[in-house]
Amino acid sequence: MSLYQRPKGDVRFQELSEARQPLPSAELDNELNQLKNWLNTSVFATTLGSNLLIRDAALEPVTVDLMNYVEVTVIKTDSSANSVTVTDSSGRTVLQQTSIDLTVQDESIHLIKNGTNWYRI
Repeated sequence: MSLYQRPKGDVRFQELSEARQPLPSAELDNELNQLKNWLNTSVFATTLGSNLLIRDAALEPVTVDLMNYVEVTVIKTDSSANSVTVTDSSGRTVLQQTSIDLTVQDESIHLIKNGTNWYRI
């Protein structure tokens, strides 16, 4: 018996072919959407105490709401035509506009809030 085979009658182990069945398409789509949502809502703290928001808009356009931040860097990671829209739902302007769009892969913007509006650093 090889190391990778289970002893006969031992039901605690499954053959690799039994354990690794492909997911149905709907389940796979659901898993991918959950991963996409997690990635698009994850906040990564940087060593400077600001926030780094990494967004992938490959499947659909993404909106980033700055309302709960004081300083933030937003990065669009994909090469799709979908944009990452940066806005503040509390009414503050972003560079004197209601929102700005990141449209190019690896485009980024570092912003800081002065209390009433957002400015590029």
